[in-house]
Amino acid sequence: MIFKSHEHSGNLIAEIEAKGIVIDNLEDALQVLGDAYYNGFDRILVRIEQLNPDFFDLSTRLAGDILQKFAQYRMGLLIVGDFS
Repeated sequence: MIFKSHEHSGNLIAEIEAKGIVIDNLEDALQVLGDAYYNGFDRILVRIEQLNPDFFDLSTRLAGDILQKFAQYRMGLLIVGDFS
């Protein structure tokens, strides 16, 4: 995974530099999380278009499963984009 590095308030943030959906399922999220953790990042910045649209349908449980792993490994997740 290729990350662009940012620093904010002493935290190292990994911005995913990829087009299209990067996190399609829980396994993809764990891969991104592991790569960022291994490279010393504290947070991961994901654009809304890099997430499977099912993430925002709570009945799929995808968001809950992914967010639980980020909390478990104490990795912050920032989701940015147009939520209108």
